Amino acid sequence: QRQFKDGKLPDPTFTVSGACELNERPDGELLARIEIHKDVESYNSAYRIFCGVYTMESSHNNNVQATRETWGKKCDGFVAFSTKDDPNIPSVNITHEGPELYDNMWQKSRSIWKYIARNFKNDFDYFLLGGDDMFYIIENLRYYLGSSEVIDLKEKGKGMFLGRRFFPPKQNVFNSGGAGYIIDKIALEVLETNIDTPKCFPHQRGFWEDVNVANCLRVSADILPIDTRDSSERERFHPFTPGNHLTYRIPQGNNDWYPKYNPNLKEGFDCCSSDSISFHYAKFEKLRQLFTYLYHCDNKIQSNHYGLK
Repeated sequence: QRQFKDGKLPDPTFTVSGACELNERPDGELLARIEIHKDVESYNSAYRIFCGVYTMESSHNNNVQATRETWGKKCDGFVAFSTKDDPNIPSVNITHEGPELYDNMWQKSRSIWKYIARNFKNDFDYFLLGGDDMFYIIENLRYYLGSSEVIDLKEKGKGMFLGRRFFPPKQNVFNSGGAGYIIDKIALEVLETNIDTPKCFPHQRGFWEDVNVANCLRVSADILPIDTRDSSERERFHPFTPGNHLTYRIPQGNNDWYPKYNPNLKEGFDCCSSDSISFHYAKFEKLRQLFTYLYHCDNKIQSNHYGLK
């Protein structure tokens, strides 16, 4: 992070050629309408952002490396929570109850949040966590955190929980783990204090770590996911790739899980804010492609082949 801020970590050579290859493709059509808020004082921000991804050793040389080469270096701190220590990433071997399986993600997430609280609580203002296939536009996250909307909410001192809200039928709202979610220091302290108590299901095993984090914050301190949409009610945090969001259409009969979890879902270009912050399912090749187009294509074409309803 320090090297990047000092201008010593330029983007790798994969950005040199083919930067505009996504023009007139679904991913490119949407990204061409996203503004990067480079005008924000990104690296002298009043808010220090810690970024964490959960991963495994087998992803160190692909997804994790691509994350570090692209958006990870723009955070104020970064750690890959993995199955092996590697100071060059850096990654930390996170031990937890039960096996290292997707269906045991809650136990890994519990250990990660306790590690973050022990080691980083006093060094950062916001803490981001998600998988190793996210794509974050950190400049836009800083811009959003510095907005009057977020500052006003933070000044209430109740704890901040930001991300993409899901509303499963007959269940409580939670922030999607796929899009990544962010908490402030107050919310982190709530997790630290309560995550081992019975109300936060300390021995439960399952993949629904995002649901359980939301539950722990809610039952412990009434901290709820905030509405992170923009003034046009377009989402900032996204659980799929840009192209998937642009081309998705609510099926007849509304029998897909996605609109059921998103009762105010918008289609086409209305899906996503021009200040969008995150996307998901961007494994290393896709991540490098999206990053290259957004940051290095100087001739983006705002076409409209896929955004029409």
